[in-house]
Amino acid sequence: MSLSLALGNALSGLRSVETGLDTVSRNVAGAGVEGYARRTVTAVESGPSGVRDGEVQRVLDTVVQRQMRRESAGAAYTATMAQYLSRLDSSFGVPGGPSSLDTLFNSFAGKIQSLAAEPASTVARNEALMAGRLLAGSFNQLSADVQSLRSDTEAALGSAVDRVNTALSTIDRIESQLSSVANGNARADLLDERDRQVDSLSQLLDIRITPRGGDGIAIFTAGGTALFGRLDAVIGGVA
Repeated sequence: MSLSLALGNALSGLRSVETGLDTVSRNVAGAGVEGYARRTVTAVESGPSGVRDGEVQRVLDTVVQRQMRRESAGAAYTATMAQYLSRLDSSFGVPGGPSSLDTLFNSFAGKIQSLAAEPASTVARNEALMAGRLLAGSFNQLSADVQSLRSDTEAALGSAVDRVNTALSTIDRIESQLSSVANGNARADLLDERDRQVDSLSQLLDIRITPRGGDGIAIFTAGGTALFGRLDAVIGGVA
């Protein structure tokens, strides 16, 4: 074996070891990082007696990932509905409570009946008037609370749209970079970041992911509306 060949083999071996150590260190550092997928790498025989770096593989259960994204959409929807319904229930008050809408309405109805029985009674008139004012005040407060809910909803929708657009823009940037990044930890880092962006999307929308080849993806809503990726480039079933 010539000296140059021996040095070349040694150098390729050192590079392979370096990649392996880098992968191990990244796995240790990313163990507690949300969205980080553990990686493995194996040396591949090259030439008569040398080695080269194998492809860095992300250890990822795509079935669990797909289910998690679907459940995230449902959980986010349920949490949002529960939050707004809870605020609406608070506006109506606890049924039977002293300031609840049903109590004020029943009180007003009772005072009106009393006034109908004694139309000349000043006390009955004043009590009916007071009960009517309390009921009107409750209706006005309920209307203000509903308008507040509507304003908060519109603001939340605007914020969600901004977050969706930001995530889609980041995914587009990552997909553009993937074509120029070789297989390795740098590429795995990009795929991790893309998955984090897709995960954030799944908390805002019920989405489906379709592979496009070359680690590319297309993103659709559950109803089939395309959010990212060309329809004619989609191959395979939706995830």
